[in-house]
Amino acid sequence: MISIPESGVEFGEFAETSVYRLEHSPLHKYVGDGIKSVEFILLRKEDNILFVEAKTSCPNENNKDSSDEKREKYIEFFDDVEDKFTDSFHMFLMSVLGRYDDRTIGSEIKNKQQYKDSRFIFVLVITAAELDWLQGPKIELEKRLIKLRKIWDIKIVVLNTELGKNNPWNFIKV
Repeated sequence: MISIPESGVEFGEFAETSVYRLEHSPLHKYVGDGIKSVEFILLRKEDNILFVEAKTSCPNENNKDSSDEKREKYIEFFDDVEDKFTDSFHMFLMSVLGRYDDRTIGSEIKNKQQYKDSRFIFVLVITAAELDWLQGPKIELEKRLIKLRKIWDIKIVVLNTELGKNNPWNFIKV
């Protein structure tokens, strides 16, 4: 079993066979500078494949236009998260399609025979966010990732620590 500490929370415990720690993988090192990665990819029950990115905080949409500095931080934050999800999805496909043999990918993910019925879910965990504030980042990511969402039927989920403890995928330790 494996746990993954990130952004002040501990994700897990997971069977090592169902996890791909892409951020620390040889594949991520191989593709080099300029390619970003989520913390980890997780094969979960009911054939869900979660791409998990964790942040301690997130710029507030309601005051993003109050100064040039806040606007820039808002854009940089969401550019970064968008890149992490997009680049990670491409690296995941690269690995499972055999374009790069990364032995650190969990065997359940690597040896999965078909992905046609799999549900791809991009999960952003903002550990310090209030529950009623999570809809803004979700809407922003849905707009930015519209092409991937349409082509691959990807779902976007934004959680805080409390929701992460009580979500259907049960991936944050209580």
